[in-house]
Amino acid sequence: EPVPATKKASNSNNKRSSEIVVSKEKLAENERKLDESADGDVVQNTHRSQSQSQPQSQPDPMEEIAKAQREQKVNKEREVAAQLAAMTKRVNATRIQKEEQAHERQVAEEAQAAAAEQHHQEAQAQAYANQIAEEKRKEIRRQEKREEARLVKEARQLEITEDRHIEEEFVKGCKCVQCKEDEVCGGLWKADRLPTIDHDKDYTPDPHSLKIHIVVSHCKSDLHWMSKFIKGYEHSIVSTHIITKCGAPVHGAPEGATIQELPNVGRCDHTYAYYINNILDEKVKKGEENDSIVFFLKDDMSSKNMHQGSAWNKFDSMVQLASSDNGFACGVPPWDSAYHNYEESCSCSAYHDPNLLTFTIEEYDRNIKGYDDNGVDFMSENYPNLGSFYNHLDSEKALPMPKLVQVCYGGIFAASVNNLKRTDDSIWKMAEESLTRGNNIHEGHYMERLWGHLMSKPLEQYQIDAIKNHANDNYVEQFPFNGLLCKGDC
Repeated sequence: EPVPATKKASNSNNKRSSEIVVSKEKLAENERKLDESADGDVVQNTHRSQSQSQPQSQPDPMEEIAKAQREQKVNKEREVAAQLAAMTKRVNATRIQKEEQAHERQVAEEAQAAAAEQHHQEAQAQAYANQIAEEKRKEIRRQEKREEARLVKEARQLEITEDRHIEEEFVKGCKCVQCKEDEVCGGLWKADRLPTIDHDKDYTPDPHSLKIHIVVSHCKSDLHWMSKFIKGYEHSIVSTHIITKCGAPVHGAPEGATIQELPNVGRCDHTYAYYINNILDEKVKKGEENDSIVFFLKDDMSSKNMHQGSAWNKFDSMVQLASSDNGFACGVPPWDSAYHNYEESCSCSAYHDPNLLTFTIEEYDRNIKGYDDNGVDFMSENYPNLGSFYNHLDSEKALPMPKLVQVCYGGIFAASVNNLKRTDDSIWKMAEESLTRGNNIHEGHYMERLWGHLMSKPLEQYQIDAIKNHANDNYVEQFPFNGLLCKGDC
């Protein structure tokens, strides 16, 4: 129910009156407290004035002593308090200093860790960049090799095409392989005259245009015979490198020859492989490969060191063959005389068919010079025959074994530098490594039968057909001439 306006105003006035009464009471109470406080101060001042006006009494000695003791105690406490304060200050200062030092170390360690992390990240980034660069280089090399292989394949295909044309042109005129009259195939039987594509070429090289390098495998023999052997070609010989293995002095070395001593392993075959791998590039200047040939010689070319039943080829004929299209010359020509119960009518070729790979040898006792034996077993279980040794040299990189290969017995031969470079470096390195097993080892006899294949130019198909037709597919099956083609009653 609404309240009348007059009643609301009355209530408001009553409330204000009550508030005024309360304020007056609080004011009266405050005045009373002030009066009491003033009265107390007057009484206290009166007592103080009276006590000051009274005469002072004599001090009590005991009280003085007690007072002095109290003062001393207070001073001591103050001194201890001061010391504690100083100690606390020093402790706090030390603590603050240590905290600052710890903070500085932490900051330094964090900075060092950050620097190390940055360096690690930079190293990782650099390693990754190097890896990417190396992968790019490898890819470039792979592309270059693929391109090189493609070009080689195209060149080979072109060569095959050209040779096929030549074969078609000349094969019908191939009358004999063991005569001088046949300009196409004459001399093939013994590999002593091999025509090139250019049939007008003069096969007698100018000694002054050739650069001849000689490597000699030396053990004990005198080398004075070399001056007679190379007579007429002294100005063409640009280097002679002698590798000696038996600890004997080298007598009769040609003027300007270099001499190197190696451990007595692998005999002459190891010497030749070592020379190709490690010395050849030092001797043959870049750009002179087309005009350079290398002679591989033993230290003894006397008749006592000839056990193939023939005679050594002359130096000039070997120069002629090594600088011809074949690029290889054997120091021992194939023989046409009785040997190992062969009949006089038997004529032996320089070429062998794949039966060559069946050759094996279990022992070799010929040692007329008394060479030291280092006690290593002659046979190796790794190579039961020549075929296994040939595969060990990595036949995928070597020239594939063709239907006929030239074999050079006797360990003396010459080859063009171009032919040496045609064989993959890995083959020569594997040959050198395989021949380090010992001194008198059957690996050397295997290698003796592979030099001609690795250094001579492969025959064309029409040449292979002509040689096989001449032999009537007749070959030697027995040791030591496995696969040797022959004519007559052999």
